[in-house]
Amino acid sequence: MTPPPKVWDDILGHLRGELPPQIVGAWLDGIRIEVADQVLRLHCPSVFHRERVRKRCLPAIRKALAESSSSGLGVELVLSPGDAVSFQ
Repeated sequence: MTPPPKVWDDILGHLRGELPPQIVGAWLDGIRIEVADQVLRLHCPSVFHRERVRKRCLPAIRKALAESSSSGLGVELVLSPGDAVSFQ
């Protein structure tokens, strides 16, 4: 697994001061991140996960990104079912 981009580490640090730890832990820790074509892509393992991130975290992510040195990046939530954890 590729380590997350530094910009995501910076945003997570900011979010840890803005959002409850349960929200960050449940919806953002361990999510797969990609930066390409000036877009920060958050790969969500399910539609449910993506909608929770959209409703609970996306405004804070956009705010943190706007305040960072990478403010030119957009944010996109993508569905990546292959990232789901399997409990077999």
